[in-house]
Amino acid sequence: MTAGGPPPVTVLIDKTDHPDWTATAHAAHDPALGRLTIDPSPANGAPAALAHDLLYALGKRLPQGGEIYGTWADSQRPAWGAACAWVLAHHIGHLIVCRTDRLTAARQRQLLAMRERCGIRLTLLWHRPVSPEVKTLLEQTPYQIIDRLPQARVDLGLGAYTPTGEGIKQHQPRQPSRQQDDSQWIALRPPSAGVVVHRPARAPCQGASEAAPTSPPSTHRHDRTSRSAEVLSARLGTVAHPLHAAALTIHAVTAADLNQLSLIRGIDINEAATVVKVHGSAAQDPPPDTRRPHPRTTQRPRPRKPTPPPHRRPTGAPTPPLRGRNPLHPGPHPVKTDRLRSLTPHTPHQQKRLPGHTDLQPNDLHIVKNVSTEPASVSPLETRLTSR
Repeated sequence: MTAGGPPPVTVLIDKTDHPDWTATAHAAHDPALGRLTIDPSPANGAPAALAHDLLYALGKRLPQGGEIYGTWADSQRPAWGAACAWVLAHHIGHLIVCRTDRLTAARQRQLLAMRERCGIRLTLLWHRPVSPEVKTLLEQTPYQIIDRLPQARVDLGLGAYTPTGEGIKQHQPRQPSRQQDDSQWIALRPPSAGVVVHRPARAPCQGASEAAPTSPPSTHRHDRTSRSAEVLSARLGTVAHPLHAAALTIHAVTAADLNQLSLIRGIDINEAATVVKVHGSAAQDPPPDTRRPHPRTTQRPRPRKPTPPPHRRPTGAPTPPLRGRNPLHPGPHPVKTDRLRSLTPHTPHQQKRLPGHTDLQPNDLHIVKNVSTEPASVSPLETRLTSR
């Protein structure tokens, strides 16, 4: 990549549509070296068809039609987003597209947009003479045109062209890779026979040394585990959606559940995508106060000071000295002194209403005096007794 952006677009002009040009483009396909060659599917006008071809060239497999979790592949933006993500993840720096002249203008613009987005080198194979369409497409994009096959081979990094039979055979397109059999992921494998141990049949217990296996320890289980890890890794490498592949990989390595996977953020994964931080399944927010123990409940309780019993005057004891009498009561109304009040705990209670009790306060005594000056009514019996 140059300082100002991605390298210029290279257009390979195949005027006669010769098979050697296509074979050369196929021979340049090597994702391990950062070169990816795609041959678009003919007669496929779906908006995301070219993105699907990119995913298939990277070894990804799209979900089957009609599956709910595979509807994202039918949309243009998610499909191209997944393609760009895998191009960056696999460190693809050079993209070679065959039969570009048969693509629509919209598909060609998608390739140019991907070049700008990922910053990769783009090579377009044009199987017809130079036409105004090429200049119109690359009007605002720097490009270079190559119309000779030896120069095209050098540009693709394949070396000089040799017309011998060995050179022609060497540059034939690679055979398609053998597809994996998905039935082994549906049907369970039969359990292994295990390790054979030679020991006497139904003999008395002779101790651990006698019952130990005579054959050396087998590495069958270790080999099976390593093979299972390789198969699992290859299987995860075919998942087309980057987010699904990352979630399944983290689950396979750390056994994290869905709640833990949902808590993983972008900062929990390093730039090289080799370290991931898995959080607990519980929420990060603190629990409410009702569930949190109070600090005082965790402390040791302090002994309480003994409370003095309430003061009670024993039967027959003299009445304590009175500070005063209530003028509204006919009998004496004792009032407790400060000493007795200090020894008695204060407990609010309702005083018992006595006969002749009134709610009048001492400030209302002048009203009582006025009432007491009125002559009282005398019965006839009292009049006779007084007259005698």
